[in-house]
Amino acid sequence: MPKTLSDLSQEQLYNLLMAEIEPELLTMVVPHLDEIYKDENPEQKARRAKRYAKAFALFLKRQTAFLEACKHQLLDVKSLVLEAVQILNKDQQDTELSRIAEDIENNQNT
Repeated sequence: MPKTLSDLSQEQLYNLLMAEIEPELLTMVVPHLDEIYKDENPEQKARRAKRYAKAFALFLKRQTAFLEACKHQLLDVKSLVLEAVQILNKDQQDTELSRIAEDIENNQNT
C-alpha cells in the first residue's frame, strides 16, 4: 500500500504501463503469484521468469518514452507560462510608462 502521494503516483504509472505488457506483474497481482503458480514445475517456472524478464525490459523502454514525453510537455507549458509572464510584464510596464507620462504632462500644465 502506498504511503505517500508520490508513491501512489509511481505505483499508478507502473501499473498503467505494465497492464498492457504483463498483467501478472501488476502490484496487486504480484503478492499472489506464489499461490497461483504453486504447482508449476522448474521448466514452467524458467519460462515464466524469461517472460517476466522480457516484460520488464519492455516496461523500461515504455517508461523512458513516457517520461521523455512528460518532460517535453512540461517544457512546452513552461515556455507558455514564461511567454504569458513576459506579456503581462510588458503590459504593466506600458501602463506604468503611460502613467508617468501623464504625471509629467499634468505637472507641466500646472
